[in-house]
Amino acid sequence: MSARRQSCLPVKVSNQLASIHDRFFKQTLSDLDLARAFLREHLPQEIASLLAPGQPEVVSGSFVDEELRQHHSDVLFRVQLKSGSDAFAYVLVEHKSVPDPIARLQLLRYVVRVLINWYKQNGKQLPLPAVVPLLAHQGPENWEISCEFADLFGVVPEALCPYLPSFRHALVDLAGKDGWALSTEVRLRAYLKALKYGRRADLPERLDRPAARHSTRHCNRWIQSGRRRLWGG
Repeated sequence: MSARRQSCLPVKVSNQLASIHDRFFKQTLSDLDLARAFLREHLPQEIASLLAPGQPEVVSGSFVDEELRQHHSDVLFRVQLKSGSDAFAYVLVEHKSVPDPIARLQLLRYVVRVLINWYKQNGKQLPLPAVVPLLAHQGPENWEISCEFADLFGVVPEALCPYLPSFRHALVDLAGKDGWALSTEVRLRAYLKALKYGRRADLPERLDRPAARHSTRHCNRWIQSGRRRLWGG
């Protein structure tokens, strides 16, 4: 489905399509072996190298605004570092066809919610845990927008810079990845391909690999089920 066609979809249908992608993505990463592979392969190497060898833990709930859930899916993982301390990896999936520069502002809001929630649940103790935001973009266009939050302010006097919010999010741009670059794990590679090509008619051909038959059947069931709900076919 082209970006232009998708933009012309009725709001109800667009919301249903996003809901299908949301459930597909969350079910994929609820498999902790796949979640572990996803984080180790797609977090920046200098961060992935800090992770302890165990599996991540999925933290239940969503931090996305209700009105933005047709555009975003999110999963929060608690991970253990080799140092023995806990940290969090917050994965936000951008469902929009066209990269959105304001995603950084939305990420900031969600990360703040993660920290406030942790602070309240842990007796208002400090220090706060580290939260690494990871944005996964599934649209057809390459993500060429800065990952630096401070760039949203444009050019500002140097004296103001220390007082502005500043962070960088990690990025998984599915548009620019294929094959082994998606994942070295067979099942995860098939699932990420389904997420990437889910709007395209040639999805079954792209997933049809003997080593990924189980994943392919699972992905195709999701896609066909979604199409039936959307189009009655």
